[in-house]
Amino acid sequence: TIHALGISWKLHRLYLCQSQYFAALFSGRWSDGAQNSITIHIDDENITRHSLHITLGSFYRDDVTIEPSEVVSVLAAASLFQLEGLISQCTVIMDETIN
Repeated sequence: TIHALGISWKLHRLYLCQSQYFAALFSGRWSDGAQNSITIHIDDENITRHSLHITLGSFYRDDVTIEPSEVVSVLAAASLFQLEGLISQCTVIMDETIN
């Protein structure tokens, strides 16, 4: 279970390890990796509960819909968890929506 911003997500380690952040956490170098419940302290004010929901949900989906109004927040969360595919998707959306 991942806890962040007052919400809990029950996620599978196998999926979470798609992220370099979680792969490193679970590799044994960190004491948190052995726990069944992990609390992530998020200091970035750009990351919202909704962007975490989208970002963590992306572990289970090949296609994620991101609205232009959410892209900065999702990009911040994807960057935190080092999700290159989602970062790239955010970049494309930002490029397409620049006036």
